[in-house]
Amino acid sequence: GGWGAAKALCESGLNAEVTLIDALPDPTGKTPYLSKSGKPVEAGTRGFWKDYPNINALCSQLNLLEDEVFTKFTNSSFYSPDGLEA
Repeated sequence: GGWGAAKALCESGLNAEVTLIDALPDPTGKTPYLSKSGKPVEAGTRGFWKDYPNINALCSQLNLLEDEVFTKFTNSSFYSPDGLEA
C-alpha cells in the first residue's frame, strides 16, 4: 500500500486519478514527527536497511543519488514501553 501502490497505479496505464493520503502533516520525513514528550517518532516505516532492492531501484528510476537522499548507515534499535526490544 501507500507510496508503492500510488506509484504502481500511476504507471499502470489505467485512466484513474490517484490521491495519496497520509496522516502526517509532512509525509516526506523532512519535518520530524514528535511524541508528546518531544522525542522523534517514526509512525510508519522504521527505516531502510542496506541492500533494500526495491528502494534502490526506485531511487534509480527517479534519478536520485542515494548519497543525497539517505543519511549514513547507523545501528538501529527498537524500543517498546518495556525497553529495548531489538
